[in-house]
Amino acid sequence: VGKLDASTTADEVVKAIKRAQNLHDLHDIREIAHFLLEEVGPNFAYGYRGSLLSRLAVASLHLNNHDIAIRCITERRINHRATMIPLESSAIVRGLLRCRYTEEAWEVLEDELSLPLEGWVAFSSVSKHDMGDASTKSTNEEDLLHEENTRRQLEVRDRLIHRARSIASIASRHFYEDEPGAGMNAMKKLNEMGKIVNEAGLTSEEIGMPWERIVKG
Repeated sequence: VGKLDASTTADEVVKAIKRAQNLHDLHDIREIAHFLLEEVGPNFAYGYRGSLLSRLAVASLHLNNHDIAIRCITERRINHRATMIPLESSAIVRGLLRCRYTEEAWEVLEDELSLPLEGWVAFSSVSKHDMGDASTKSTNEEDLLHEENTRRQLEVRDRLIHRARSIASIASRHFYEDEPGAGMNAMKKLNEMGKIVNEAGLTSEEIGMPWERIVKG
């Protein structure tokens, strides 16, 4: 990998990670990890360092380097929680499962892809009753409330989709490892999501559960 320094862009780091993963270059993975974890701080590539760490975690697991992956996951959790993306969390879960770190996969799932707190988002339209006396609310305030609830709906729907798919991957891994009890526990977790999935209006096509793969293990 070329020299990484403060002038290096996020795109250049992404390319370096992809190259190292494709070439199975553990030396470069270590160099990139040193750069992201030791040489630059949380404000590097502002808004994107968390994504870079998630990519590095997945690449490290691809090369069976558990230590770097866990350091990336921990750093991301401490300093970049606000920018976590469900798609990236799901990729980390699958990476951990491929390396048979099932317990840590569960930890990432419940931390980064947890179910929303009850009442945090309303999937039905916000009524005037919910807003109190409409005469005391400006149109601007109503618009802001609607926009915030819409944002939360989209965020929760995305998280639910990737949580369900991640649990499916965990269940499949347990069945593959001839651990039917643990596999059924994962399936129970899926069942617990039923109510909020229905409230969110998600379809089976949107969730895309790989039932055949789960059954085959």
